[in-house]
Amino acid sequence: MRSGSGRSIAVALAAAVLSTTAFAGFKSGQNVVISTGSRFANGDAGYVYRSDDTVQYIVCRASNSTGSCYARNRDGVTRSCSTTSSTLLANIRSMNGDSYIYFKWDEDGTCTTVTVENGSTTRPKS
Repeated sequence: MRSGSGRSIAVALAAAVLSTTAFAGFKSGQNVVISTGSRFANGDAGYVYRSDDTVQYIVCRASNSTGSCYARNRDGVTRSCSTTSSTLLANIRSMNGDSYIYFKWDEDGTCTTVTVENGSTTRPKS
């Protein structure tokens, strides 16, 4: 009975170590994706910057009271939206050059969602 429980503990410890190792240093890297049907665009700004093509981009900009997001994928499809929402403007202002950016728009081209992810999983430009 002892050797069986000892093996179970060893297997559990090995699984824990392997699962920790598998996720350590994880980095995402996503080109620009645009869904015209679902009206969203997303991508990793740092990854796109470092990509070997000169076509795609994803960016958002904010002024005092308005903001806009722009994206172009590898196929040259472009989409953009604009907003005056203070919540979405705050999200845009939280972006940096290495952010993961996700934005949605309505049929009038108004941004309905702007999501930003800053963290160790997004690839930096350098």
